[in-house]
Amino acid sequence: MMCCGSSDLTTSVIRGIPEKSKEQIRADGRITMDNKVLIFDVSLTNGGTPSYLKNQFKYNLARLKAEQSSAVPGPIINQSVTPAVAQRHREKNVKYAPILNKIRDIERKGRSNLRTIFNPCVITHNGELGTGMNDSIEVLAGFAKKRANDSESGTYRGELPAKAASIQRQHLRAAICCTLATGVGRILRTAGYPIGKKRHKQQGIHYDFADSPGPPAA
Repeated sequence: MMCCGSSDLTTSVIRGIPEKSKEQIRADGRITMDNKVLIFDVSLTNGGTPSYLKNQFKYNLARLKAEQSSAVPGPIINQSVTPAVAQRHREKNVKYAPILNKIRDIERKGRSNLRTIFNPCVITHNGELGTGMNDSIEVLAGFAKKRANDSESGTYRGELPAKAASIQRQHLRAAICCTLATGVGRILRTAGYPIGKKRHKQQGIHYDFADSPGPPAA
């Protein structure tokens, strides 16, 4: 069974941790699935901020050279994450290391039958997902697959294991991207940039930019 937020099982994992540590570390959420606990911390970052620009420039230059020297035309895919994502990923791992070490020590001593996983879920304003975010998606997709395998019908929500995992993966990615796009759109509209107003017609939904305000004056 999967449940979100605090639960008796999750509480049993962190029992014995000093209250000071609990107050200092506040994860965005916990998901308990079977004998696993996934702790995640969501972080939105922007590679264009001054603290990231130097490493971001080096990354972009190396990526451009790789694309130009490639025998196959087009952008290079499956590259490592950008410096902004990698740096935020490291910062979150360092922040949560003390409490995670305590949790795992409790688990090793047999005081809990759960296995705890921590994933820093980093995402950029342009939709790049960090490794922790992708790992969290795979954990949840794997849960759907396991539920299908364990069910008497061999399905989860009417789908076979592999298909159930694929659908779960697609839905999670779509939800993340839609939420991000909505947030960025609200920020742009607040800043005065033209964002189309939604208007309903008989055939579908259309966006009307005619009455949208222009960008702010320089």
